[in-house]
Amino acid sequence: MKRLLPLALLSLLLFCAAPAWAQGYTHRDLVLASTGRPVAGATITVCTSAGTGIPCTPLATIYTNETLGTGKANPFTTDGRGNFDFSVPFGATFVVTITGPQITGYSYRVTTSQPTTYPLLTLLEGAAPAGAAGNAVLYGDSTTHRLTVKNDNGAANALAGFTDKLSVFAATSSAELAGVLTDESGASGVFTRTGAKLDVFAGTTSAELATVVSDETGSGGGFVRATSPTITGPTITGTIAGSPTITSPTVTGTVGGGATYASPTISGTELVGRTKWNQGTALVAGDFALDGNWGTSPSVSSVLATDGGGRFSITTGTGSPAGNAGVTLTFKDGTWTNAPSLVVSRGDGFSPAANFWAVSSTATTATFTFVGTAPVASTVYTMIFLTVGR
Repeated sequence: MKRLLPLALLSLLLFCAAPAWAQGYTHRDLVLASTGRPVAGATITVCTSAGTGIPCTPLATIYTNETLGTGKANPFTTDGRGNFDFSVPFGATFVVTITGPQITGYSYRVTTSQPTTYPLLTLLEGAAPAGAAGNAVLYGDSTTHRLTVKNDNGAANALAGFTDKLSVFAATSSAELAGVLTDESGASGVFTRTGAKLDVFAGTTSAELATVVSDETGSGGGFVRATSPTITGPTITGTIAGSPTITSPTVTGTVGGGATYASPTISGTELVGRTKWNQGTALVAGDFALDGNWGTSPSVSSVLATDGGGRFSITTGTGSPAGNAGVTLTFKDGTWTNAPSLVVSRGDGFSPAANFWAVSSTATTATFTFVGTAPVASTVYTMIFLTVGR
């Protein structure tokens, strides 16, 4: 029957201090921020029992270990995990001040005392002894410098300390590790590392993925869900249903529904129930220039139009208007690639009834002519136009 030292006895062997080993006391502590995370690089100042202030003064003499043979810098800083330690003689009272980023400076007082318990057994390092039949041998390994247990079958196993990483253990499969985990991912018991990609998980639908995504729309490759997305600069092929708003698309195929397009490039068949020209800049009276054939002090009013089309009214001036009166529109939204085509018509019923509107255009302007006899003074004439770029 194999026998191991009782855990309580082993604890005494490992952790009780002997007078022959140490002449002082080592103080260990951990600095945490208000968030609960360790603070690396915090400043530790150790003072005598008379210490006051933050950081405190006067400074105490401290050491690197319990033998008190090597002095330690004071103040000093915490390690990368917020830990710190220093040694002082037994029976000393000292003040510890902690300052640095992420924390509000504070002090606390500690008084050391001589221990009253000592180890029952000292193990010297040496070569691995032979295990006696039916027994286990506990020894200090001179190569690894670790407390080691050797069974009678010849297997030597170093005891793991609480600071050891998993690499001190034998290679372990994910399934074996899952057997001791309570929060592993997946029903199959396979342990998943944070560096793994999504393909290690079971197939997931977009609807399932949407339940764990918080920025499903937006720039920079954001995940786009199916309901009311905003899509910029797409190339869309096929039939679009519903009422999407599409900005600067290139659309191929049949497009239906109540879509709203901003600066689209469309090839194929566009099914239009009602067209609303609301994407251009609104024209104002100052965008129209009247020639001298409209009489004295004519004016433009009731403008409801963009470069793409609309309507406006001209009130002739006093005096004697002349035939073939003209008005020039300078396009508000800049130069067309080519001179656009325009369709115009009268929107009033005033004399002379035989007159009609004619139009000519360049890439920057459209000139409308009220062809025929002179318009009647102080009369409102309305024109309706539609512009088609090419």
